[in-house]
Amino acid sequence: SIIKKIAEKSDVVLFVNKDHFKLLNSHKPNNVEIRIIDERKKSRWNRLVEIIYRFFKKIPKSRNNFFLMECFKISKIKNSSKRNFTFFMLKLTMILPKFISYDWLLDNLKFKSNTKIDDINKMFFFTEISNDYFLARCIRKKLESFVYVYSWDHPYKHTKFSNKLVYLTWSNSTKDDLIFNMKISKDNIRILGSTQFCYVHKALEHNFKKKSYNFSYIYYACAIGINDLVEQEIEIIKTLNKIIKDHNSNLKLIVRPYPILDNWNFYNSLKLDGIILDDSFRRSDLSVSNDSILEKFEKIKNSELFLHLGSTIGLEASFFETPSVIIDFGYNKNSKKNLSIKNFIHQGQNDKYLFKEKSINYFSEELHFKNWLDDYSNNLIYKQSNKYISSDFDIHSFDEISKRIEQLC
Repeated sequence: SIIKKIAEKSDVVLFVNKDHFKLLNSHKPNNVEIRIIDERKKSRWNRLVEIIYRFFKKIPKSRNNFFLMECFKISKIKNSSKRNFTFFMLKLTMILPKFISYDWLLDNLKFKSNTKIDDINKMFFFTEISNDYFLARCIRKKLESFVYVYSWDHPYKHTKFSNKLVYLTWSNSTKDDLIFNMKISKDNIRILGSTQFCYVHKALEHNFKKKSYNFSYIYYACAIGINDLVEQEIEIIKTLNKIIKDHNSNLKLIVRPYPILDNWNFYNSLKLDGIILDDSFRRSDLSVSNDSILEKFEKIKNSELFLHLGSTIGLEASFFETPSVIIDFGYNKNSKKNLSIKNFIHQGQNDKYLFKEKSINYFSEELHFKNWLDDYSNNLIYKQSNKYISSDFDIHSFDEISKRIEQLC
């Protein structure tokens, strides 16, 4: 949507990796050109540089977030032997010293210079950087380049941040996150706002004439895409359903699967009395249509309670009046494993933005959930907490964000 807006006033070229070309070509606006990046050069030198960076690269201060993100990537590897080996390499990486910067990698990579960029005035990247060779070439060519920090949690879990670029972030708070976690100079950061919250802006202005459900319900959005943790999240959902049923509540539990979890067969075990799976929104390429995004917010808006384990959708929900609450029970809180539900819930961005001192938007034990069920019509204190949480961020329309990009860049 943003690209489409910008392309109304400027010539836009999309640079994509070869394996993403077919997918992105099917989504791009008609008046936008698309070019395949061809910069990766296979050589012993580049291989050595990549290996050194892989094991000794500087990682965010929020080590737990980084580890969970890498586990998510590894979970997508189909070959079990390769997946196990990659996980072993990750554990090795976590214990080795961290002193190699991303700039060191970019300075030492040798690229092909095959991609046409001579006609480009400004380059606009998104986190996480998907092609190091291409970025290295743009920097060495001194092409004015900007990086949009696409999500509030990226400074907490990604490593590819260079002090030779200008970064655009969601807010002053996320600017601080980038400075703290990855030592990016404050002079290299500008405030743009969130493209993701453009949909929230649209939903708040939209007149939803039709309700998806004609009964009272609690809406739960799954947050986990790591196979080893998905089953634990499902057990928590089953616990919530049992509490609702034991409480003789008339509320149904609507469960929204995690959109980018490859294997939705995990959720078959949730086909239980009292649970309804909201699983019709995902398309074959794992994308979600604009209409489905608006429908998601309608379901949040009309629910009695929105539950999650600490995710962006939980932050989005705080812009509405429906209580947005984290479930912080139903798992082993004494777990010391890096790969655990506890560490997933208490990621750095969640602890900073969602577990605020003045906020009560989390249930730390079953009793809190039961107390809410006793009087769920009295949600004023939760509405106030929603406002407190969402106050860290401004929301803008697609038009406003597009104009801000033009001004900032």
